[in-house]
Order: sequence, then structure tokens, then C-alpha cells
Amino acid sequence: MTNIPYNIISRLLHERKISKTDFANHLGIARSTLNDYLKGRTLMTTDRIQQTAKFFNVTVGYLFGEETYNINDINKTLNNHQQQINELKIFIEQIKNK
Repeated sequence: MTNIPYNIISRLLHERKISKTDFANHLGIARSTLNDYLKGRTLMTTDRIQQTAKFFNVTVGYLFGEETYNINDINKTLNNHQQQINELKIFIEQIKNK
């Protein structure tokens, strides 16, 4: 069993608008067990941590606070990619119209 900063899981639940009940059901545990995890009264097993990381599509390192994802950086990157896609669409249309 391993101790992780459970506030990260709470934040992920909040940010992604996932209920504790739905998350507990996904893990196959009682909601009271999830509450015990989130309050640090019970430690998650390694398998449960891996299952949690997969559910949120983050790394185990992220759950331990070893890695960070800045939402502003992610949004900036996505906006840059969208701009490049739009420029490619315009270029393709220009080629089609020649």
C-alpha cells in the first residue's frame, strides 16, 4: 500500500465533474472506502493507484505530485494546434481553387 496526496484525486474529481459515487463504482469500491482514501484514513493499493491514474488519463507520478500539468499551457498548445489546422485548411482550399 502506498500513500499519495489525495487532494490531487479530489481536485481531479472536481475539475472533471465526476461524482465520488461514480468514481467509487468505477474502482469497484464502496463510497465510504473512497472517502477513507480521500481523507487519508486508508491507503490505496498499488493496483488501485494504477487504476486511478488510468481512469483520469494521468501518470502515477502525477497522482504523487511528482509531475504537473498546467491547464493554461495545455490550452495554449491546443490553441496553437488549432491555428495551424486552420492555416492548413486555408492552404488546401487555395490549392484546390488554382
